[in-house]
Amino acid sequence: MMTQMSNFEKFGKYILLEKLAAGGMAEVYLAKSAGTGGVNKFVAIKRILPQFSSNQEFIDMFHEEAKVSVNLTHSNVVSIYEFGTEKGQFFIVMEFVEGRNLRQIINEMKKSNKTFSLDQAVYMIKEAAAGLNHAHRCTDSQSGKP
Repeated sequence: MMTQMSNFEKFGKYILLEKLAAGGMAEVYLAKSAGTGGVNKFVAIKRILPQFSSNQEFIDMFHEEAKVSVNLTHSNVVSIYEFGTEKGQFFIVMEFVEGRNLRQIINEMKKSNKTFSLDQAVYMIKEAAAGLNHAHRCTDSQSGKP
């Protein structure tokens, strides 16, 4: 469920519009880039929660996620645009994919006692596996290592 923010927060060159999700260590926002000449792009920003911003192990893990993800180019993998820090918080800027997530769709289907057909389930698994396969086969463009 999306939570509307009463005041938009400026976060570097981005404006945080709406919190999309929050987990134990990070939160994800719908944001708008503040482009030159009024050219804006909607993106998703994942940022470490403030209480974890000084946890070096978590920062290293977050940085590694960005480093690996930025090299992935596949239709079933969200693109990563930027990794950085702002206001003492590490963040990743990624492609915003509009629409409902699988959990939201399943919850709606449960309300009307519907399920996915076998063909639909196989298709979703096949597509997820294709993205995962790409990630596992990807190599670092500089080192050539997996």
